[in-house]
Amino acid sequence: PEKLAVRDAAGCDLTYRELDAQSIRLAGFLRSHGVGAGDVVTVCQPNWSQTVVVFLAALKLGAVINPVPVTYGRAELSFVMEKCQSKALFIAGRFRSTDFSAAVAQMPDALTHGVAIVRLGDGAHTVGTRWEHALAHVPLAQAHAGSADDPVAVLFTSGTESRAKGGVHTHNTILFGEHALGGALGIGANDVAFMASPIAHATGFLHGVVMTLTTGGTLSLLDVFEGAAAARQMRAHRCTWTMGATPFLADTVGALA
Repeated sequence: PEKLAVRDAAGCDLTYRELDAQSIRLAGFLRSHGVGAGDVVTVCQPNWSQTVVVFLAALKLGAVINPVPVTYGRAELSFVMEKCQSKALFIAGRFRSTDFSAAVAQMPDALTHGVAIVRLGDGAHTVGTRWEHALAHVPLAQAHAGSADDPVAVLFTSGTESRAKGGVHTHNTILFGEHALGGALGIGANDVAFMASPIAHATGFLHGVVMTLTTGGTLSLLDVFEGAAAARQMRAHRCTWTMGATPFLADTVGALA
């Protein structure tokens, strides 16, 4: 329980005990707002430790995780929420140059009515519940006992050809691939994964969050990528492996040259 589970560039470090305690309180908050098994929880947050807390809270409810990239604007976020009939939405108040509180404030009332909205940090608009208040809720009394074939995540494509398409995964479809990959790479509890790929994308969500936590390792998250910053964090967190698209790897290697 005292082993480090996830840490990020802002210095938010969570042990497995802390990750469990925070996620079960957040699950209690969501349950009090009517979110339950099978409901979709849309998450538009960067590579922060708190984002992993949201994922685990949804799992404890038997809800379906719907991570979306922070590059989404109001139109893309609205499209995904309407398509998924989201019952909860987690946003960063502001990240880099984007004010997500403004994007949510401009959404039609019909789309956000009855949706449990939680914001991490402040933006120009006071929307939803502050993260700290949601995290102070009474813990969920009992975690949902689901089936391995229940839906657990909806991962959207980039939408380069047309509208983005959501692929539905079950526990089984995710775990089969992650067990196979982890076994092939020899990844286990002593490994520290460095993940700069967004955990809202398949690479970061599946190979970063899922594979690391199910093998009992430690996840190191970087929210704003830059080659030299990635190299520094990998050294500081004593990371043992990473995975990402070619630009991530090329820029990191370039910073070391």
